[in-house]
Amino acid sequence: MRVDSRGLEDSATLHIPWFVSSVGVGIGIRRRRIGFFGAVEAAILLHKPLIFIGIEDVFRSPPVSPRVMIGIEFFFVHSSASSRT
Repeated sequence: MRVDSRGLEDSATLHIPWFVSSVGVGIGIRRRRIGFFGAVEAAILLHKPLIFIGIEDVFRSPPVSPRVMIGIEFFFVHSSASSRT
């Protein structure tokens, strides 16, 4: 994770390790050269980064980060004469 400070003080950048394990499930459907897919994923934190300014914590990562993905795929098939026997 990268954190950039802004404000009255000089700018600073902080890099914090963020380790997650993700699980997910998805489905895809293909019709000729067009496909559709959908997936649900959850990233579970293994190392929880905390960011402090003085004694006050200003950022806490949630324990689970959900994701939902939907999409469309286009398939371009190239057939070559050398692959035919």
